Amino acid sequence: MRLIRSFRCLLARSLFLAMGLRIGYWRKAVERAWAMESREEYLESILKKVAPRDANGNPVKTYAELKTAPILTKKAFRHSASRPNKSAVFHRHTAGSSGDPTSIWLNRQELGRMLGVRDYCYRHCGIRVGDREGRLWGRPETGLKSRVKNFVLNRRVFHTSGRNLEKEIQELIEWRPDYLYGYASLLMECARQLKQNGQMVPGLKCVIVTAETILPSQKEHLSRIFRCPVHEEYGASEFDIIAFECRSGHRHLVNPWLLLESGPEEQALVTDVSRSSQSLVRYELGDILQLSTVDCPGLGSTQIISLLEGRTSNRFAFTAENERFHAVEFAYAVDQYQQKHGDLFQFVVTQVRPGVFGLVCSPEPKEGTVSVAKDIEMAIQRSAGYEVKVETQSGLERQGKTSYFVQTINATNSGAAMGAVGS
Repeated sequence: MRLIRSFRCLLARSLFLAMGLRIGYWRKAVERAWAMESREEYLESILKKVAPRDANGNPVKTYAELKTAPILTKKAFRHSASRPNKSAVFHRHTAGSSGDPTSIWLNRQELGRMLGVRDYCYRHCGIRVGDREGRLWGRPETGLKSRVKNFVLNRRVFHTSGRNLEKEIQELIEWRPDYLYGYASLLMECARQLKQNGQMVPGLKCVIVTAETILPSQKEHLSRIFRCPVHEEYGASEFDIIAFECRSGHRHLVNPWLLLESGPEEQALVTDVSRSSQSLVRYELGDILQLSTVDCPGLGSTQIISLLEGRTSNRFAFTAENERFHAVEFAYAVDQYQQKHGDLFQFVVTQVRPGVFGLVCSPEPKEGTVSVAKDIEMAIQRSAGYEVKVETQSGLERQGKTSYFVQTINATNSGAAMGAVGS
């Protein structure tokens, strides 16, 4: 069995090589880049050579020019800066939160770099690109293109939700993947079903969580059920992996050719200094994050993402008194509740109107959703100093990746929101 798995991994990597994607070469390039004494000098030398263009079409050749470059929005990228050069042969796209497709074009070197970064991160977890993957994704994939892609990548995609949950999990167990990769919500649902049925996925080396926020208590739960380490990945279709969690729990910046900034409003801004197919200079991802530095040299940069939130539109919650507080308070409150009660569940908080929020939990908490709602109210009062009303709702949908907080009011339909945004 081990020999077969090794051969299958070798076949996958050979197929990549046949496509001109030198994963091993680029993984070693990643290692060399992070070992350099002056990464800034290295990146500036690349900027001078590539000269990517900013949002106004001006070439950026130095760090000084980069720092003063305008922010590139996704809308601007789609409408003007997204035209690829002739060397781009690989295409990927993302619909994003707006529903408007963003087309990403890459040449062989650029995609090779991305895969090299992924292999670099995976080896930190004891796996390799090409090992057998069980992917827990939002929708089942169909069609010849998806089947060919999954064969090359040595993976199977499972949709561990809905009517076919038990069937999908049984097939996942029989697949015996080396690692799991997917949404936190689907991994939690899979873990719940495994625990309920007294089952396990044998031989797992690690679980990689992507696309959704996961609480520390949920991560510990997944590690217990799957009997292996759980790592968080932060990335985007435009760049693939941006940050990856080390064994000590830090989300390190891992792509040496990317510059990540926390912008004027803590928005994530990314520059790819090596990209020549398309220019991505201070590209606004739409997420909120904070950066810090740690004394942890085990993976990538010593710069880490210390706080990561979802969409900028979901950043703040509004009170009835024309005040606002950070939505991360809901995550802290529920994490404390789960640790206190030894309970695990997925949740979504939705702003109903100023000062009033709806709460959906799945599965139903042991003490009931009302108990969680009351606990959140008290936690917000203690931490943020505001009185809020949390009402229970029903129907947690899982059609794709989810956010724990959804903001439905804005300056156009709420006086409270208008005051909050203007403050």
